[in-house]
Amino acid sequence: LRRCLDDEGTILDSASHELRTLRAEAGRLENQIRNRLDHMARDPDLRDILQESFVTVRNNRFVIPVRRSEKSVIGGVIHDHSNSGQTLFVEPIDTLPLGNELADARLQERDECRRILAVLSEGVREQGRALADNGFVLAEFDVLVAVATWAREYRCVLPAFGPELRLVEARHPL
Repeated sequence: LRRCLDDEGTILDSASHELRTLRAEAGRLENQIRNRLDHMARDPDLRDILQESFVTVRNNRFVIPVRRSEKSVIGGVIHDHSNSGQTLFVEPIDTLPLGNELADARLQERDECRRILAVLSEGVREQGRALADNGFVLAEFDVLVAVATWAREYRCVLPAFGPELRLVEARHPL
């Protein structure tokens, strides 16, 4: 579990070689798409077509903001529009194949994460009895610590029994 999950429960790249490979491929594709779109966003010939010169993500796809009136100039898939409706977020035709490869890599990553979680869950399930036993032992220790803490706080002592019983400053625990 420590090799596969971080403290927040996120699956680490070290969980499997396949996952590390898929995440590296997704990162490479993201960089490639982002570089192409950054180049388009800074292209002086497209300055009047683009609403602004930045790259963003809509529906898990990298897009650029295009003026609605110029949507026919840049071919591609429209994924969203601005609140005013004047800006369309377009994935250019040039990056569609890379976007599809990225989507496929992310789906494969999701499937690999599910496989890893299934293996880890089975491992925990196999140790279910031992985990339950450990829980019982920990509960017993917790009770003993609570009793000892209470006894120290109230200066309790074990009574010594002999021929006569004498209670000094005795208290009922309730």
